[in-house]
Amino acid sequence: MTMSYLSTHACDADDALRPCEYGGIRTSHINLLAVVTSIIAWACAAVSFFSNGEALILCPAVTEGCIFAAIPLVTAIGWVKPAVWSMFVTHCMSALYFGVLLGPVANVQSLTIFLLGSVFILFKNRNERIFGVSLTLLILGALEICYQYELFTPLHLPSFKEGMLRWLILFSVVALNCTVLYIYIRENLRYSNKLESLVRERTRKLEQATHSMGIFVSRVTHEIRSPLNIISGIVQNYADQPHLPNGHVKVEDSHLMAMNGCCQDVVGIINDVLDWSRIEAGQFEQVAENSFDLVSWANLQIAKYRHLGQMKRINLHLQMGANIPAQVISDQKKLSRILGNLLSNAIKFSFPCSVISVKLTIDGGLLEISVADQGAGIPADKLESIFSPYMSESNDLINGTGLGLPITRHITQLLGGSIRVESEPGYGSLFTVRVPITAALLPQPQPHDTTIPAVIKPFEGINVLVVDDNNLNQMAAGLHLKRLKMNALFASTAAEAMKIAQDQKPDLILSDLQMPHVNGMQLLSALRQNDETRHIPFIAVSGISYIEAQHEVMQSGADGFITKPIIFATLYQELEQVLRSAKVAQIAS
Repeated sequence: MTMSYLSTHACDADDALRPCEYGGIRTSHINLLAVVTSIIAWACAAVSFFSNGEALILCPAVTEGCIFAAIPLVTAIGWVKPAVWSMFVTHCMSALYFGVLLGPVANVQSLTIFLLGSVFILFKNRNERIFGVSLTLLILGALEICYQYELFTPLHLPSFKEGMLRWLILFSVVALNCTVLYIYIRENLRYSNKLESLVRERTRKLEQATHSMGIFVSRVTHEIRSPLNIISGIVQNYADQPHLPNGHVKVEDSHLMAMNGCCQDVVGIINDVLDWSRIEAGQFEQVAENSFDLVSWANLQIAKYRHLGQMKRINLHLQMGANIPAQVISDQKKLSRILGNLLSNAIKFSFPCSVISVKLTIDGGLLEISVADQGAGIPADKLESIFSPYMSESNDLINGTGLGLPITRHITQLLGGSIRVESEPGYGSLFTVRVPITAALLPQPQPHDTTIPAVIKPFEGINVLVVDDNNLNQMAAGLHLKRLKMNALFASTAAEAMKIAQDQKPDLILSDLQMPHVNGMQLLSALRQNDETRHIPFIAVSGISYIEAQHEVMQSGADGFITKPIIFATLYQELEQVLRSAKVAQIAS
């Protein structure tokens, strides 16, 4: 095995045993520096032997050459760091030895560029470079002190041999400096090429991301405009019709159902975009486990989407395993999101007059939810890409925002589970989710859901102050309150709300948080600081759905929180809970 072979092919070995780089420099360059130095050392030893036979020059030079010749062997077995340090220390000790032995004739100072260049080539760590530069300067300084104060007597050589030695040293210095310069240029070129390649790659990814984001924005815009177009068309149709004598307009049930469905679609799209932005920011809410009836929960989810399926004449069939416990512990809200996304997807891509089969089983502490549709299916090369957001290619199988499945996989992984898909083009798809679940020993209170209660108890005689700077939002809230037989008072600003609260003492305040000048949080603070209004229950209304924002509002003294758009069932449950708590507090006081 020759030195040139080791120098050239050191990077061809297995990376685990023979690393091709150390501190950013290729081991082939380390080997090249060692090989050149060993050749120069042996050449000096040969010339010295044939010219004067001085053992004090011959033996150290041969030893130095052998050490440098061993460097490629050491780097070849993966001991790169010991090899680098051995080479550098040998350089320094050789300079010190021959500088003392030969005196000023050695002209060691001319090796300064080579020694300092070796430091910055071999070492990338700051502390190592400081040590290397310090050691080099210390040796050069020590030699100058030796020369000035004649601490050592240099080896005496005849003038002819001294002249020959000077030429040999000059040749060696030039060769070593050229080697360092060559390696420096090659490393800089390699670094520049690597940097250019990295810039090109990142530019390509940025262009791809920009293109994908453009498609995503276009897709979201289209998906929002579609339901808005339906709502706008229906509303314009009735706006252009003559009104009844009492000013009312008779609206067909199918039109109301269509507008309600479109509103839910828009809300779903916005929720998907907001959720994915939080996922990308690493701020998605943590798992909140609770106990609930899995069978009732599954039936409720199917009931929510059954109407959506009937619009396409699609039947939903639910099958529950035989070993389902009465109560389970998991994050009910996130499981609802998972099943809801899968059902929405299945309905969207299933053929009319088909069946969607939903099956829930529990095996080995894992809840398995499978949703099988009878749609067009998904090609094998698309099975993984359907879980990727901001898809950069057009795909007829994946419309909508394209975020439903990525969010579903993220939630599934957040719960410690997994999701897989099986599909055959022309025969439909099967999505299977497996998440850990625990059987509950005792039933616990179930969280609120957004379904309308079977029996709605009106709150007659309850005065509610609605605070919102938007008159249409006031009207929408007023319709909900009127349905509950509650008396609505309205205020457009925080100052107006504060005056009404002090003068009329409403039973409850329903306030928007985003208002000009004085916002809802500032209004809440003012109400709590006033002795006349501090007892009035306060429900905050906001378009911000982040759980952190809800916690902040509740910690500031609010009694409840509702996210826009206001869903009647959610409002009813929040009112019932807040008013019940206020009544209990009043009795206790």
